[in-house]
Amino acid sequence: MLLLQVCYHVELAEGCDYLNINQIKILQWLLSSPLQPHALRNESMYKLINDDQIIIEIGPRFNFSTADSSNSVQICESVGLHDVVRLEVSTRFLITFNQAKSVSKKLFDDLAAPLHDRMTQCIYTTENLPRKSFNEGLPKDLEPWFVVPLQKEGMAAMEQVNNKLGLAFDTWDMQFYMDLFVNKLKRDPTSVELFDLAQSNSEHSRHWFFKMAKK
Repeated sequence: MLLLQVCYHVELAEGCDYLNINQIKILQWLLSSPLQPHALRNESMYKLINDDQIIIEIGPRFNFSTADSSNSVQICESVGLHDVVRLEVSTRFLITFNQAKSVSKKLFDDLAAPLHDRMTQCIYTTENLPRKSFNEGLPKDLEPWFVVPLQKEGMAAMEQVNNKLGLAFDTWDMQFYMDLFVNKLKRDPTSVELFDLAQSNSEHSRHWFFKMAKK
């Protein structure tokens, strides 16, 4: 059985630790559904789960603000909530099995894979979920730029930088760029180059997937 719940993640401006009661009421009014005005809660209704259940929460990647968030922030500003600087929406999926079972990481990943687009979304966990700012979810120990040693370390280096920078390359992408740099260009790429390729590697830019038909 699968149940879902929509969650709102509100980020406040630096130096603002909380909203006052009137501001919270305005925010609740903005986020509440007209059809279910009392359905909005301060915490998840799936906070406590049974042994036969798991929760998978999916939301936008931390490193960019969505268009929906930008619109929401503008609406907040228009009603006087100037301290709201980002507002993202995630979805929590409550999955119930027929019987209690231990869920391995592989099973969890297999269940989560069809629930989200890795290019624009990620899995929210207790460990990676930001507490005050979405920037908390970004790597803190990265150099300004660095050379990725594909020629020396091979696919392991590609997989490491893919996870470290959140490039969202799939297996096909990593193999393609490995062949491009190692076999064709015969050099190592920089982190800047791979990051730029990741940004260009959107669904709207995958022109090599399309074929021209001759009349």
